[in-house]
Amino acid sequence: MDNFDLRKYLAEGKIHLQEVVVDRTKFKFIEGNDYNYNEEMKEAGPNAEIFSLVDPVGVIVDPNFNTYHSATQEIMDLADEQGHEWYDVEDYFDMVEGHEDTFKKYPKGTEVPEEVMREEAMQYGTDYGQFYGGDRDDYYQEENKNVKGKLLKEELMPKKISNKPFTIVYQVDDMTDYEAYDELLSDREQDLILNNADVFIFDSNTPANEIEDYILADDVENGNDKLERYGLSKYWKY
Repeated sequence: MDNFDLRKYLAEGKIHLQEVVVDRTKFKFIEGNDYNYNEEMKEAGPNAEIFSLVDPVGVIVDPNFNTYHSATQEIMDLADEQGHEWYDVEDYFDMVEGHEDTFKKYPKGTEVPEEVMREEAMQYGTDYGQFYGGDRDDYYQEENKNVKGKLLKEELMPKKISNKPFTIVYQVDDMTDYEAYDELLSDREQDLILNNADVFIFDSNTPANEIEDYILADDVENGNDKLERYGLSKYWKY
């Protein structure tokens, strides 16, 4: 944490607290990616969420996230699910505060115009704007195409909760029959395994969509149950 002075940041946050919408003094920073998502969420409370930072590398646990405007939550959840990482704690809260300032004119029960949502989303990159325009049916779940506001982010997809290296070798006919390694086997090692057995492999580089292709979760509970049975719950969650 050489580039981040936590005490100074907290002090400044308290000084300016009356001038801002967001309380920047209540958060937890976890350096690196070695943490237990469920335990941190339990400790932080029902309004918490966790987001990735890059300077220093780690995550911020925001205990107030679910108290923000629903549109702020939607935009930041979308960015997070698409792999966005906030630069540091200040960048994270700057974005929260910016979204809150934009959406404060739309009270609860008022729909935020699509063009406003698109403009806010595009602060994370032009690709994010596509979720709020064009052929919107591409971004709704098939069964909810007639329900406005259901974006791709509502579709079940596992979320990575640990960057620890791992390799899991599964039997093709039974994913509960597997051998797990707490390391990332080399391509050569994996090829040797695949060439000599009726198996397939997931490792710490396997993308979320490929995980879901095998999990085929019916709902969050079903997905997390399968992750547990397949030895993946330490690395992924729904």
